[in-house]
Amino acid sequence: MWSCQAPYYFRGVQKLIKKFDEVKFDVEKEGWNEYELIEGSHRVTLRMRAVLTKILRPKIMKAEEPQMIGVPEMLPPPKPTEEFQLSFQNIVVVSECPAALMGEPTPPVPPSELNEIATEEIEFQPFNEDWNIYTTENGVKLKIKLIVSSVRKAKGKYDPFGYPFYVVQSTNAIVPTPPKEKK
Repeated sequence: MWSCQAPYYFRGVQKLIKKFDEVKFDVEKEGWNEYELIEGSHRVTLRMRAVLTKILRPKIMKAEEPQMIGVPEMLPPPKPTEEFQLSFQNIVVVSECPAALMGEPTPPVPPSELNEIATEEIEFQPFNEDWNIYTTENGVKLKIKLIVSSVRKAKGKYDPFGYPFYVVQSTNAIVPTPPKEKK
């Protein structure tokens, strides 16, 4: 982001306005993370994927300001850095589940009601948590890893296939790598 201490900088009479440009990117690697859920003597395999859907870069635009009397010319504008705002869509899929844990499909739970439904904490072990890798149009590599912090099973709720409905809390670890310098 632009590191400007105040909303204005002065060089003559200009004001900085933040907007965003969408950054094009390519997928180098995007895999599934797998987790074993432990429900008593039963084991369930949960697959998850964090999909990068959008990258935004701050853009500075100049807007004319009315003349400010008595304000000296100050520092030049701040220099840009390669910082982004990222948007993700996380996909959660039950891929293996014993018949004893399955039930009749129920209507989907609206996102606004996820915190209100009765759930129970489920123990889990990661099988595979791998890095997704993306490259921006200017060569910046972004390594992104979805990391699960908790899994909760919704009581009496089942997906359209009859699998138990799980509420997963996760975060995305992000490691940017600048493009290699051209020699």
